[in-house]
Amino acid sequence: MYGFMERQRADHHIAAMTRVLGVSKSGFYARRTRPKSLRAMEDEVLLDMIGTIHHESRGTYGAPRVQAELALAPRHHHQPPARRTAHAPAGPARRLAPGVRDLG
Repeated sequence: MYGFMERQRADHHIAAMTRVLGVSKSGFYARRTRPKSLRAMEDEVLLDMIGTIHHESRGTYGAPRVQAELALAPRHHHQPPARRTAHAPAGPARRLAPGVRDLG
């Protein structure tokens, strides 16, 4: 939530966003000075690895093959994070109704 607010600061007042989103101004400002969490740092490393694997495959590897490549790489994560960050850059996958094909 606070990341969204940070990106929208140029267009909207912080006070208005905190009121509409139901969060505190103090929480927003505290987050800006707080160091990144271990999980956030791990996610950044993982996203870099995913990007490298995808680039090295010339964009041909999908999620299953990227995940297989990640399984071969040494990791220092406390839990399997690939599923957690799989859609982070582009957002969640679009879900289609059963029997509907994606033609796009």
